[in-house]
Amino acid sequence: MRYKTSLALLLGVSLMTSCQSQSVYADFLLRTPDQPMLFDGNDINAPEFQTFLGKINAFAANFVAGFHDEFSVNENSAISPLSLYMALALVVESSSGPTQTEILTALDMDITQIRTYTPLLYALANQIHQKVDADGDLITNGLIDLSNSIWFDEQITLKDAALDILAADYNAFPFAVDFLNDNAEANKAIRGFIKEKTRGLIDQDFQLDQSTLIALINTLYVKDVWNDFGGDLDFTNQSHTFQMIDKQEKTLPFLQGYYIPGNIYRGENYQSFYTSTTNGYQLKFILPDEDVALNDLLISETFQTVNAIRDYQAENNETMERMNTRILFPEFDAESENDVKPVLKNAFNINTLFTAKCDFTPLSEASMYCEKVIHKTKLTVDKTGIEGAAVTIVQMCNTSAPVETYTDVYQDFIIDRAFAYILTDQYHVPLFSGVVQVI
Repeated sequence: MRYKTSLALLLGVSLMTSCQSQSVYADFLLRTPDQPMLFDGNDINAPEFQTFLGKINAFAANFVAGFHDEFSVNENSAISPLSLYMALALVVESSSGPTQTEILTALDMDITQIRTYTPLLYALANQIHQKVDADGDLITNGLIDLSNSIWFDEQITLKDAALDILAADYNAFPFAVDFLNDNAEANKAIRGFIKEKTRGLIDQDFQLDQSTLIALINTLYVKDVWNDFGGDLDFTNQSHTFQMIDKQEKTLPFLQGYYIPGNIYRGENYQSFYTSTTNGYQLKFILPDEDVALNDLLISETFQTVNAIRDYQAENNETMERMNTRILFPEFDAESENDVKPVLKNAFNINTLFTAKCDFTPLSEASMYCEKVIHKTKLTVDKTGIEGAAVTIVQMCNTSAPVETYTDVYQDFIIDRAFAYILTDQYHVPLFSGVVQVI
């Protein structure tokens, strides 16, 4: 059965915010998903959901470590574990057999956990933060926007039951395009959708080719300020020196964070602390000790340990002192664009998805396999606040899967006193992570 769209339906879609965006992709939308679950702050404390978030944290740490094992990163990087998880959740719901089992094993979850807690995570990751200003007006000072969609070639038929689940439980917008015969228009629609959902931060033709049958796409957008009404952070009066990857030094004023109760966490070969935005998003810094290569810290244990810290032990009962710490740090930009298929294969042992044995029969009887898992991110941290966007595209194609002939290559880079970071929401869900080596 093919879903047909109607003018009345399209006029009611709140997703469409301008005439221009409607002309780009609105005609391809088949229907609007059900309203997503509303986030209830009480749900966050449920033991089962905390266990689920712990698994998300572990997956995120493994992804960050696997990413830096796989790719030679010699500039600033940013990746989004949350965006990749959401895309994989769509794949889990669309697949069966070994294809599904390998992904569930990589996530250390069963299908019941995915189906039960992903909608709650989706609700948590879709919030608008508002404040009443001095004039009594309600202003928006931060938001997080997560979006799922499925784009399929109009020549194939999707199964109603699976499409219903993707729409109801994962809030996935279904689009029918003509990858085969009108590839340019299909890519134009996808580009317009991603651009709108990421507020223009990601505006790119990803050039999904004519063999594409299905593209499962997640987008993430995050924006917040340092204080309630958007005031800038102060710069330090004194300049500080930052040593970059080529050993050159750059001297400039640093941003001066606010004092936060807590002491610097001292791990093995690194120190860590965080600064927080007005709505509780936390930018957690991982700073190598002197003469320790940053690359040596880019392992799963480091990221998982840092993101699991809840108590920075502000109070010392022996000395009766309470520590307050502030971060002095440079403004920075970071971005990445990679096909993370090698990471999923080598770090998580997800293999069947990328071969002719791929089983997507819950969604369609068409024979397909995953050609690419495109992951693109951008993140800016400056005096105003934070702004980031991510997109993950799982490209399912209809040609025979290629023979795997590549050899694993691991490249290290060593720099001094640059840092890694994790950006989380107020509940410690890892939104972005990466390294900063150049400012």
